[in-house]
Amino acid sequence: RLNHERIAKLSQQSPARFLWDGPFLQLSNSKVESFFADRRTYVHEGKRVDRQDHVGFDLSVVHHNPIEAANDGKVVLAEYFGIYGNAVLIDHGAGLISLYGHMSQIDVKPGHMVKKKDVLGKSGATGLAVGDHLHFGLFLHGVPVNPTEWWDQKWIKDHVLGRLKG
Repeated sequence: RLNHERIAKLSQQSPARFLWDGPFLQLSNSKVESFFADRRTYVHEGKRVDRQDHVGFDLSVVHHNPIEAANDGKVVLAEYFGIYGNAVLIDHGAGLISLYGHMSQIDVKPGHMVKKKDVLGKSGATGLAVGDHLHFGLFLHGVPVNPTEWWDQKWIKDHVLGRLKG
């Protein structure tokens, strides 16, 4: 919850203009292992300790796979980030922020401008993670949104760009 509050605060500082161009990219050579809004139950020593909706995608990759930016933007966080472990947040403008979690290595710093496919670091299993993978999430004004929509050029045209021109 604290992580999501921090993302919401960062999105309030987002420039009004888009920093991104075209569809966002799913990490190269990754396989979706866990979907947006999956209901998760967390168990510790045989007892249920929490239930939450999964607000992103878990993308499986090879061990310590290079993690690429899904689109252009500005790095606003590059540090240990609670359950997401070592994480990078990129502000894409207009309140849209992408999250890259569980990284073993971070190669960018806050303030860096990145382009689509720039390497941010390497996948890992830091934070609340079982096995090396990337947790990828998107937040619009602090609210989790489904990444598959932003991976789809037609959806962006119809639901974002078309409505702004409207």
